[in-house]
Amino acid sequence: MKGTRWLTTTALAVAIGASLVGCASSSAQRDSSKIQIEASLYPLQWLSEQVGGSNVEVRSLARPGVEPHHLELAPKEFARVHDADLLVMIKGFQPAIDDAVAGMDNKVFDAATFNHVTIVDDTQNDHDHADDDHDGGHSEASHDGHDHGSVDPHLWLDPTVFSDVAVGLADRLAEMDPSNADAYRSRGAKVVQLLASIDDNYREALGACESRYLVTSHSAFGSLARRYNFQQIGIARSAAEMEPSPSHLAEIAEMVADKDVRTIYVEPLGSEELTRTVAKETGAAIAVLDPIETITDDSAAEDYGALMAVNLETLVEGQRCK
Repeated sequence: MKGTRWLTTTALAVAIGASLVGCASSSAQRDSSKIQIEASLYPLQWLSEQVGGSNVEVRSLARPGVEPHHLELAPKEFARVHDADLLVMIKGFQPAIDDAVAGMDNKVFDAATFNHVTIVDDTQNDHDHADDDHDGGHSEASHDGHDHGSVDPHLWLDPTVFSDVAVGLADRLAEMDPSNADAYRSRGAKVVQLLASIDDNYREALGACESRYLVTSHSAFGSLARRYNFQQIGIARSAAEMEPSPSHLAEIAEMVADKDVRTIYVEPLGSEELTRTVAKETGAAIAVLDPIETITDDSAAEDYGALMAVNLETLVEGQRCK
């Protein structure tokens, strides 16, 4: 089978992780010699730890096992936002954090700027047209992130975009702490190496698949789909859409049958009810695909790099890749 090199990704991630010591602090006591970072959700916490290393303290505003879209900040977390030296976030993804940082642009590192698009509220996501068969489901506009008028903010699922974020964060930290600039940029370069390896593994393993239709419980995988030439079809078009219309579900079921889709993907934290309804009607199997928004003791792997490797194995099997 092609793509067996992705199995080395976890080993590379462990090796890099050993040299890039994470500094997430569980203590309320701040070390004034270190840059205090608040990250809006797990992938940005992971990236901040890798790039910042021993020169930063990183905490995540998101709670393990809780959908980051639905985050509400307690007073103590609101205070942490205002006390931090840097807020690493994706503007437009978590309304509570957007509200908390209003007027604090000088403290904000917005990862969305490296997606080369404007992130919009995913409750505005409209329909992914199952029958649009232009270039494997992707027009030129969709590669710019603008097809159907909305943008998937899960930019970390495209390692090439996340690599740009890593470089940008290293530069921002170097500006804040010039005496350690070389260390930030060196660690950033190691993260870029890891992300390039993940991207190589995905491109090799997913290059020849029997199905290019990615049917998911909700539309959280647009960045991944654009990068690796899949057409994402969301059963729920956003995390906020709890009850898709019967006509939408019927259209999804018809597409699954018509396009010979044999696997439908659910998320670890999501409800499987609607997905099981479609799967039962069409005979499709169900597999877990992690958007890596959060990480818990029940996650399939212990960090971002390892979860990307698990996701790749799931996609190779589910999309019937050779």
